[in-house]
Amino acid sequence: MIKKFTYLFLSFLLFPLFVFSQENPVYVGKVEGEIKAGSVVYVERIIEEAKKNNASHIILKLDTPGGLIDSTKKIVDLIEESEIDFSVYIYKSGGWAYSAGSFILLSADYAFAHPESSIGAAEPRAITGEAIEDDEKMKLAMASWIKSIAMANNRNPEIAEKFVTENLAISGKEALKKELIDGNFENIENLINEIGFSDKPIIKANPNFIETFFNTLSHPYLVSLFLSLGMIALVFAFRTGELEVSGIFGLVFLAIGLWGIGVINFSVLGLIFLTIGVILLGVEVFGGDPGFGIMGGLGVILMGMGVFGFGNEPLLFPEFFDFVTLFVLGVLVSLFVIFIVIGKGAVKAFKKTPVVGVEAIIGERGEVVKKIDPLGLVKIENISWSAKSFNDEKIEVGNSVKVIGIEGNTAIVKKEDEDK
Repeated sequence: MIKKFTYLFLSFLLFPLFVFSQENPVYVGKVEGEIKAGSVVYVERIIEEAKKNNASHIILKLDTPGGLIDSTKKIVDLIEESEIDFSVYIYKSGGWAYSAGSFILLSADYAFAHPESSIGAAEPRAITGEAIEDDEKMKLAMASWIKSIAMANNRNPEIAEKFVTENLAISGKEALKKELIDGNFENIENLINEIGFSDKPIIKANPNFIETFFNTLSHPYLVSLFLSLGMIALVFAFRTGELEVSGIFGLVFLAIGLWGIGVINFSVLGLIFLTIGVILLGVEVFGGDPGFGIMGGLGVILMGMGVFGFGNEPLLFPEFFDFVTLFVLGVLVSLFVIFIVIGKGAVKAFKKTPVVGVEAIIGERGEVVKKIDPLGLVKIENISWSAKSFNDEKIEVGNSVKVIGIEGNTAIVKKEDEDK
């Protein structure tokens, strides 16, 4: 009896602790690939959810080659302003926190890395991968920013500064020795146990479909391409009256592009190139003389310069031949081929006023299927037409004829031989 009472007493004593342990969960998110506008939306959602559920900690697993400066700044601000303790962890061997990733890692309350991961390489870069040597102000600004982030979190500011000024890159093991991070862990389980959250429920906050979709669309090259295609589609829609299809696609593309412009540090020069390129394409399509696609080809080249001008972000790691780059290049090359190879013939066909109704068969050739004397039947493109011969001559079945006019719904025809 005493033993049962003791067990009952202990269960009442430990029950509040059990309930409490199920509260205040630890949120674990993951950001991989380039830091873009979609990454900001994802991190913001994790923080909001964690706050609503009274989370005790947020861990962001990181593996990134770099990203957009504006998106990086917003993520750093979100982490620094978070009311919940925030850890950033380069979670795998060979993982990266290059460029933009270095700023995000150092901004966290706690920074961890796999011992065989890499950190640093945050020197401002052009899209070609070369250092921006003629813009010393940019380098100084980035160096000052990363140094202030390191100092605010009691990390080694001198090494952090060298990430920018010398493009220094070090391993996770070296980062711990140089007092840039708080620990080395080979997996997330060891990290959670070490920081004392093994008794807390773990909530994996993976990106949802919408976040993944918009993260892909927010690539700077795609944003500028959407802007270009949106403007072209709208011009085409107003020119042809096809508002239902071209107009809708144009508005959708333009809306996506404008959304992207609102969240990336776009190049004004790139915007100028894009505008000139679209104008030249308009001249090629709607101008008086197409010029065998020369204006259109030049327009496509300038559009390409504008598109890749958008990607000239100082913290965007130069991986030129990735999927998005090849996709955008493919679209631009296709446009170039259309205007140069197809050239004048395609443009003239585009500009030609469409013929509708029975008048559309004028000039077409057909075959007599019922003797014309002077009325009969001809078959034109597998459609039978009432026909009348020119000058009321007789035309036997099987003869080839050409439509030279229309009277009501009757085709006026003449023998093919006579026409020749």
